[in-house]
Amino acid sequence: MDEKQNLRERTNPVFNTAKATVLNICLAGDSDARLLTEKLGIDVGSVM
Repeated sequence: MDEKQNLRERTNPVFNTAKATVLNICLAGDSDARLLTEKLGIDVGSVM
């Protein structure tokens, strides 16, 4: 995880909620959520 991502998580609790939601939808197989995680730089590999 890069420094910018880490800063978002520490300073904005809403980001954590949104991230968890996108990850759960991604795990359910939604291709749009997978694309969104890639664009946001969220590491899906650690939860899959």
